[in-house]
Amino acid sequence: MDIPLTSIFGCARMIIFQNDNPDYPVSISGSGFIVRYRSRLFVVTALHVTKGFEHHQVRVQYHPNMSTVIPLLRPYTIAGNDPDDTDQYDIIVLAVDEAKLDPALFGEYRPYDLLEMDALTIFNPTSSFASRGFPTCLRRLSYDERSVDFESLIVDAAYEGRAGPKETHLLRVHRADEIESFDGMSGAPVFQVRQDEEKYSHATFAGMLLRGGATSGIVRFLEHGKIISVLTKIVTGDVEPTEE
Repeated sequence: MDIPLTSIFGCARMIIFQNDNPDYPVSISGSGFIVRYRSRLFVVTALHVTKGFEHHQVRVQYHPNMSTVIPLLRPYTIAGNDPDDTDQYDIIVLAVDEAKLDPALFGEYRPYDLLEMDALTIFNPTSSFASRGFPTCLRRLSYDERSVDFESLIVDAAYEGRAGPKETHLLRVHRADEIESFDGMSGAPVFQVRQDEEKYSHATFAGMLLRGGATSGIVRFLEHGKIISVLTKIVTGDVEPTEE
């Protein structure tokens, strides 16, 4: 499905964790994104982003500039049998409690409408790729002032081919030497961008960023088909929510 380039990045969010310690009320880990799939809403991020936290601590804002958070249900994860090939299972999906949801609070930061057919998109080496996340180097968390200052980062990249692990691919980020660190970008959505005319572009969902290094400029992402496969299993009841 083709989506105007100017609207696709509204689905990206920081992944925040609510702590019990009043002196350190929140922690901020990686990035994530909100999708609507088969008429249901989900928050998707990389599983390793949640490492060290309980699932009930996860908080995701309706809008990056407001404190109100989306009501979430229990998460879904998948397990693999190969301990040496974990990247293809590095995904966690949190269902949105739509009975308690106020869609008007999304404002212009709407969820991305993901279709099953998006998994058929072929990665084209001549296309550009883009991702929007919230890197750690652009965050300022002040516990004394109870404030969080942040900026998002949009990177553009070129397709480098398949990675070693199944269902993962590599991108080479342009001007990576100008980026301090990719830390905090894990879980960010990745889109393939097609330039139809000089001033008009279309973007299609490509997957989720997993990890990368600013020094090498290479990032790895989990392909669209894997994410859509997991979401399909959730909506069809083929996978149960994860226990704490």
